[in-house]
Amino acid sequence: LVFLAALAAVQIANYFKVRRSEKVRELVRKTVGFVEPLVPHRAAEMRWFVVVSLTAGICEEFLYRGYLIWAVGSYTGWWGAAAFSVVAFAVAHAYQGRRGILTAGALGVLLTAVVALTGSLAPAMAVHAWVDFGSGMISWGALRED
Repeated sequence: LVFLAALAAVQIANYFKVRRSEKVRELVRKTVGFVEPLVPHRAAEMRWFVVVSLTAGICEEFLYRGYLIWAVGSYTGWWGAAAFSVVAFAVAHAYQGRRGILTAGALGVLLTAVVALTGSLAPAMAVHAWVDFGSGMISWGALRED
């Protein structure tokens, strides 16, 4: 819970930094790159992005840190399955380019550690949803049209 609060504080601060500085907005625009069509540009899109973030957080964590580790774990052990799930999660984000694969891989390691430490998918689902929401919020701050 403390981690999630700290993450929220950082992302909210970054959103306001983006809103105050044209230089930072330009940096975010360059960083978003070719996934720009997937992130919100209008308030209505941001509202739907909240739903997408929640869905991704719940479903992807169930799939990668839940089902995949369970299914592969009987062959490789928990840690082998966890490593496999991180790689699968990273590769699933290949549409975001090389940087997206690396970022998703790092996030996958963090989320796997959360599951290992807590013994539950729920905290990882919350962190994942918040990371996605925060990324959308920061992107919206840089790209908003309304």
